[in-house]
Amino acid sequence: MSLSRSATRHGRSTVAALAAAGALALLLSGCTSGDPAPSQTSSPDAAEPIFASDEEALAAAVEAYEDFALVSDGLSANPTADSSAIESVTTPRYAPDFIASLAEFHAAGLRTTGTIERRDFELAQSAETPGPVADVQMYVCVDYSQSGIVNSSGQFVTPEGRQPLTRSLVRLVGESEGSKRLLVDSTELWDNSDGC
Repeated sequence: MSLSRSATRHGRSTVAALAAAGALALLLSGCTSGDPAPSQTSSPDAAEPIFASDEEALAAAVEAYEDFALVSDGLSANPTADSSAIESVTTPRYAPDFIASLAEFHAAGLRTTGTIERRDFELAQSAETPGPVADVQMYVCVDYSQSGIVNSSGQFVTPEGRQPLTRSLVRLVGESEGSKRLLVDSTELWDNSDGC
């Protein structure tokens, strides 16, 4: 009888762990939901654009996203790290979703290991919302092939069938009016039929 109860508890904890792993994997790969992004318009009375060119906008977006990746990867790998660190690289709208998913992931006794690579950055759109505030969207390829998920016993529990490559659309917005410093505001899994 006790063996049966133990097996049931183990089965439930495994399912819970895999569910949490899936939630964090979706978050890190860029599958998040939130309020729809506001429509983007150019500021009619701006004397000069915030970014002088698409190349400058993309460079700022890549820099901001790499800062975000460094913090998010560190947090997912270290259950004792202060998750509020993500607030320095994300907007107040995005940070709570990330922190909640991370808490669920760590509560299940999980952490990431290895290296997640981001590459093939491509500008999707550069605009300005009233303010003006920079609003940049880009595509990014996220490569999970050298990373995994382990439980509190150090066993690999990476979900079977996880896509090693995912393509995401990342939206970044200016930290403040006229600022060239960008913060991650949302991510979504893009058409992933061919990985990246």
